[in-house]
Amino acid sequence: MAESQAQAEDELTAALLETRHHMVHARATLNPPDYEVDVSRVNPWNDPRVADDVGVRYSLENATLYAPRRGWPSRSPSSVTPACVTSCAR
Repeated sequence: MAESQAQAEDELTAALLETRHHMVHARATLNPPDYEVDVSRVNPWNDPRVADDVGVRYSLENATLYAPRRGWPSRSPSSVTPACVTSCAR
């Protein structure tokens, strides 16, 4: 929990960046050389050809719930309903 929206975004951005670096490195290291991902499964978050800031922004805007210390998330994916937010938080 953060004291402000800006702090929440900064902390989450740092965590997402670390996660993305690990994910991209692990896939590059562990996938066999001839392994190919279907283009329909790639998005800016998991595409190593996309800049980190673009990938993290995509995750923040489309797949991440975050908020300041009180209240409902002020930013969340548009496809998430309040029922999902409630059940996902448990």
